[in-house]
Amino acid sequence: MIPCGTTYDLRRHLDNIDQKDFDIIFIHTGVNNIDTCAGKSVSDDLVDIVHKLRTEYPSIKIIVSEITPRQLQMDNEVLICNKNLHASLEKVENVTIALHSNLRNERWSFHKKNDDKHFSKISISRFAANIKIAFRKAIGLSSRNKQGSGSALNKNIRRKNNKDSLERENVHSFKKELINFLNSYKGDR
Repeated sequence: MIPCGTTYDLRRHLDNIDQKDFDIIFIHTGVNNIDTCAGKSVSDDLVDIVHKLRTEYPSIKIIVSEITPRQLQMDNEVLICNKNLHASLEKVENVTIALHSNLRNERWSFHKKNDDKHFSKISISRFAANIKIAFRKAIGLSSRNKQGSGSALNKNIRRKNNKDSLERENVHSFKKELINFLNSYKGDR
């Protein structure tokens, strides 16, 4: 994992990494750009990065995370950015978009107190689940949440508690790693 506070940081890091060593690239950056740039500009930058990666490494799977919700007036720019990401990337081969609209709810806030950008711990499990769904989709696995109860895949997954508990353990482990990573990355770079 390489922390990138902005799309500018991402561009700089991508120049120094040989992506041939990877099968999947996960991009979650741009929320800090919203502080100083319009949503359309941020989405254009992310789309440009994806197209450059796609041109140079056509077989790599790319997951682009939507910009996570912000509070106050900044969220309008987030909505514009995400709309443009979908319009530009949804039909691009080997590109998956991690959806985060379930982190937006008018009745409660997932943000830390006095902070319109960073999430409180309560939201991390939902954020992690969104990322997991995107990874499953990118590698060709169906999301359990999307399967009907009678599907063969769903029956195999639910064969008994062994697989369900392993799945919960994997999600728990992923959440712990994500929390540790997010806690280690303090401040904007």
